[in-house]
Amino acid sequence: MVRGGPGELRASPPTGPLARAELADLRPRPPSLRQALAWPVDFGKYRGCTLGEIAAREPSYVDWIARTIGHDPDLVAAARVVAADLDRQGVRRRRRVSMPPPSVGAT
Repeated sequence: MVRGGPGELRASPPTGPLARAELADLRPRPPSLRQALAWPVDFGKYRGCTLGEIAAREPSYVDWIARTIGHDPDLVAAARVVAADLDRQGVRRRRRVSMPPPSVGAT
């Protein structure tokens, strides 16, 4: 039997990078601006507020959500829509800096 031939049995399917089209299918569709502004946030200091309310109070927090949050891709997509609208409006904001983790053995 020739190794790698079409009839060769495999213990598991080969793994490798996903095709670009498959990755695009995994990303959530961005909501409309109206939907994004009404998107609720259920964590942090703005728990219970919408992205629109947060954008009015502290627009840099919307940027932080868009860059940092990993557990909710729909929220991130909504935050990116709101951040893009803030950019279109020319709203200036400071970049929020995340604190680095403490170094091991620091005194």
